[in-house]
Formats: sequence, structure tokens, C-alpha cells
Amino acid sequence: MLNTNNQPTTEAEDTGDRYDLPFDSESIDIVCRREIIEGNASGENRLGEVRRLHFNIRPTVIHHSPSGWEWGYAGSGPSDFALNVLQLFVPGDDKGLPSVKCWRGTCSRFAWLHHIAFKNEFIARLPREGSVIEGATIRAWIAERQREDVARDEQTAHDDSDDTENDSELCVR
Repeated sequence: MLNTNNQPTTEAEDTGDRYDLPFDSESIDIVCRREIIEGNASGENRLGEVRRLHFNIRPTVIHHSPSGWEWGYAGSGPSDFALNVLQLFVPGDDKGLPSVKCWRGTCSRFAWLHHIAFKNEFIARLPREGSVIEGATIRAWIAERQREDVARDEQTAHDDSDDTENDSELCVR
């Protein structure tokens, strides 16, 4: 995200989320942390909390939650976090399918089709304080979904060819 001077910023200007945690491009671990500040800016101890969420990846697409990312439940903020994680790992589509247009930006068809399942299996289950999702775990999850997609596509193609053969037999008779 760029600030008004077209310079990279570490804070989302519209959400307060920060993208300031270190990113390891080899492991591609995903890291999120919650910072809780109790009281107010003047130091008085009052009830209330201010939260800042810290991430090690930046948003590239927004669809569900213009107010920012979250984790620990199955809402719109976690959905966008999941969508961006999958977009990082699978940015394009090897089948030549078009990207999916989102509220802001586009994502790969794979990221779009699988981000809710990813959210439910990983993002929604993260503890409130934050955690790490290992890149190797994410890659294994993606590989399994890709195998399932191929098997489903092959089955669909097989079912379609069976229907075509049956249709032509019906027409001949």
C-alpha cells in the first residue's frame, strides 16, 4: 500500500493494521500478532483497549472486509486474510483461467475458490494473540486441494463424455 507521496507504508491508512513483521521468503511462514494497549494515549488507566494487528505480508486484494484483516473467528476480516495468503502462494492459474475481480484488486481462481476453506481450517482457529502458520503446512494444504481439483475435473470430464455417448445412442435408436 502506498501513502499519499507514493511511498510504501507499513500501516494501512484506513484500518490501522500494520505490515511490519519480518517475512522469510524461503519458509514463507505467515505471521500475525495482536498488540493490546490498555488505557488511553495520555497514560490514564481507563477501561478499554486499543488493538493493533501486525502481519508479515501485505494486502494485495480486498473483497470481504475494507476495515482490515483479523483471525480467530470465521468473519469477513479472516476471509480477506485467507484470500491474501492463498494469493501469495498461488498468484496465477496454470490452466489459463481468468483472475477473479474483487472489490479492490484481483486474485487467482484458486485463491478465490479455496479461501473460505483455508480460513475455516487455519485462520479462524488461530489464537487471539496471534500465531504462525508454517509455509510448508500451507504448501501441503494447497497441493492437496490441487490434487482434489484435478480429480474432480477429470471426473467431470469423464461424466460429460459418458453423457454425450448416452445422448448419441439415444438419438440413434
